[in-house]
Amino acid sequence: MQFINKIKRKTMLKKISLLVMLMALLVVPMTTQAKDSMDENIFIPQDRVIEGNYFKAGNSFDLSGTMEKDVYVVGNIITIDGTIKGDFIGAGNTLRINGIVEGSVRFAGSNIIINGEVGENVMVVSNTLIMNNDSKVGWELMAAGSMMELNGDIGGDVKVAGAVVSVDGTIDGNLYTESAQLSMKDEADVTGTLSYLSETDYSLIEGAVIGGEISIVEAKYAQKADFDFGQLKKVLMFVMLMSFLSALLIAILMAGFMPKRLHEVADEINSDFGRHFGLGLLFVIATPIICFLLMLTVIGIPLAVIVLVMYFVILYLAKIFFSLAMMKMILKWFKQKKEWHIMLMMLVGLLIFFIIRMIPIVGWVIGLLASTTAFSALMVMKKKFMVK
Repeated sequence: MQFINKIKRKTMLKKISLLVMLMALLVVPMTTQAKDSMDENIFIPQDRVIEGNYFKAGNSFDLSGTMEKDVYVVGNIITIDGTIKGDFIGAGNTLRINGIVEGSVRFAGSNIIINGEVGENVMVVSNTLIMNNDSKVGWELMAAGSMMELNGDIGGDVKVAGAVVSVDGTIDGNLYTESAQLSMKDEADVTGTLSYLSETDYSLIEGAVIGGEISIVEAKYAQKADFDFGQLKKVLMFVMLMSFLSALLIAILMAGFMPKRLHEVADEINSDFGRHFGLGLLFVIATPIICFLLMLTVIGIPLAVIVLVMYFVILYLAKIFFSLAMMKMILKWFKQKKEWHIMLMMLVGLLIFFIIRMIPIVGWVIGLLASTTAFSALMVMKKKFMVK
């Protein structure tokens, strides 16, 4: 039973890491402004008070004033020297919290440095997370990244996954960590239990205090040695084949009923590929977040559900539009004077697309390009479709 509980803890921590990433993406409601203001340097002086929610995208931010409600920011360097009375939700390269955030902090970026206070939760994904000695987090901290130094005071549980985790502060709760290296320094004081999963041992320096029990799980024992990978490959191949045939069936129906629309969207994708990737990325990320916010209003739940259904339908159809656009581009590269029949283009295009999707990393990149560019092209042309 103890071993099963340890394995469950490992699974839970991985889910927590994914949750952190998803929560960090709550930054997106303001990103539709990014294309017009990303070079802007923004300064909120100390004597300024902003009463409503603050949505902004820019290059650098120095928030020294008082923000009465939530702050949504995308930028390169973000510095909070003042007071935010609501939540802070953002993304960027570097975030420095020198002042006070009375609510929660959700952030995705490269570096996070906390010198001040966060009243509630911290949920972040970043390369480095540094809590300096005088920093405070009122409730829980959840983080995923590479290097994490927790030298401040945390009022609740800590759940972190990273390569290197160092604790030299106070945790008034439990510490759950999955890391290659854990160092509990002499000022570390954990009120609850320490649950640690790794292939290597942890370092507990004399002076560190652990109030509860210490639970260690070695990652190598969490693997099932006799797992049938050959059977798994067969299952994955079958799933991929069924997915290809399903997409081909839908593509044939679309080619039969709306060939002109297929060509229009494919041509739009190829007309400005880079722009559609950028806009599509914003659309793909922003839509579920906006729906989440709509659901919080209760009366917006029906609208959110309808939009989400349409969202996933478009994402599924994206591979079909992208495959046709890819075939058009390939025929152009080979200087074909006349395009093939749309049915043949869809068949060959989808076949190439699914073969590429099976390649590690490259397949993921192609899938992302397909989703974003096709999504953007459809959004750009929606007015034209509605008119017709």
